[in-house]
Amino acid sequence: MMLCLLNKFGDFCMMRMLLAHMILKARYFPHDHIMTIEVGTKPNFTWHSLWGTREIIQKGSRWLIGNGEKVRIWTDRWLARPYSVMPITTGQIVNSNILVAELIDKDDGVWKEQVVRSIFLSCDAEIICSLPLCHS
Repeated sequence: MMLCLLNKFGDFCMMRMLLAHMILKARYFPHDHIMTIEVGTKPNFTWHSLWGTREIIQKGSRWLIGNGEKVRIWTDRWLARPYSVMPITTGQIVNSNILVAELIDKDDGVWKEQVVRSIFLSCDAEIICSLPLCHS
């Protein structure tokens, strides 16, 4: 009986969080990602508080690749290593908006290893080729 009530309470809390997310998204970032927008004018207390935590969240987070279509190679945090989550560059970056999807063979759902190894330092290439991809 107690577990049933606890489970219902958990479901209720999850529904409230989902509803809060839907309301905040509709009002403050309907077409963008929460990490890329400004606080806006006259934000409510909840939104202003959440928006204020973005910097802390960004410092401790990185992208999971999936299909790579939203992750920029040179400016987003996406590599899994302790000292830096962005690739090390050895020269000038020609296009800072190029996406990780360009490094993935979409037909087979694997990394284009030759391309990866030709662009990145060997330490980065090893990390990149070991990252799991979404096979959808």
